Amino acid sequence: MKQKKVGKTFIKHIPYIETVIFSDGSYFSSHEVTTVRFQDDKAIYTKKRRPFLKDNDDIPRKKMSKAEFLKKIEALHIEYWDKEYESYAKDGEQWELSIRFSNNYKALEIYGNDAFPPNFKQLQQLMNSPFAEESE
Repeated sequence: MKQKKVGKTFIKHIPYIETVIFSDGSYFSSHEVTTVRFQDDKAIYTKKRRPFLKDNDDIPRKKMSKAEFLKKIEALHIEYWDKEYESYAKDGEQWELSIRFSNNYKALEIYGNDAFPPNFKQLQQLMNSPFAEESE
């Protein structure tokens, strides 16, 4: 069965991205949920670990401009990604990417189970970069 692609129309909606939510974790460990929202011209990152939603990771980080973040999203070429990635292994890494738009374009939902799109490592780096910088 052919996988459904995100599609090239995604590109014209990038300027209208309002929220990006990325969840990543393994079957045997907690999931980290990183959310990026925009305030003025800044990308505001927050991170929570599930099931520990009351830890101290829910601290906004302002390390990147909105324009820089959107440029990095565009560079991932999500328009060529499938909407789901499945492996026969069910105990590996599960992840989900949700992108919401301010122009009433339908929210984009992409997920995977131990299978990954091209540029997935770059997505992980983008969503974790402000947290890595602060721990250095």
